[in-house]
Amino acid sequence: MLKGYKLYLLAGLAVIILTVFWFNVTMEFVNTPESMSLVEPKITEGKKDSKDRTSVKLKITNDLDYILEEDQIDFESLEERLLKLDETNESDELIIALYSENAVPVNKIVQIMDIANRNKFKVILAVNPD
Repeated sequence: MLKGYKLYLLAGLAVIILTVFWFNVTMEFVNTPESMSLVEPKITEGKKDSKDRTSVKLKITNDLDYILEEDQIDFESLEERLLKLDETNESDELIIALYSENAVPVNKIVQIMDIANRNKFKVILAVNPD
């Protein structure tokens, strides 16, 4: 009786391992358009990047006030203002340094990242040391 129990246990374990393996292999090929790729910063010593970049500071307060550089703006006009900044700068790409206070909902940050993704801007999630 004990030998048969071990046989069922091994067969069940083999099925579980094969299922996990199949799931891992198939998930490698899944690419959803909703996913954003995060680019990790690369540190290169002694090399200068040939790209000309301009960064703008965007701050979101706990009261959901949006401050672009030094001007307070509403969310509806944010994308338009960023596009104007991108047109007027002479650099290759616009980088948004996004400062967020602690109580800002994550979906507000994701909305900004979505605007940046649509317009091919780069976003840096910055923190205040205070």
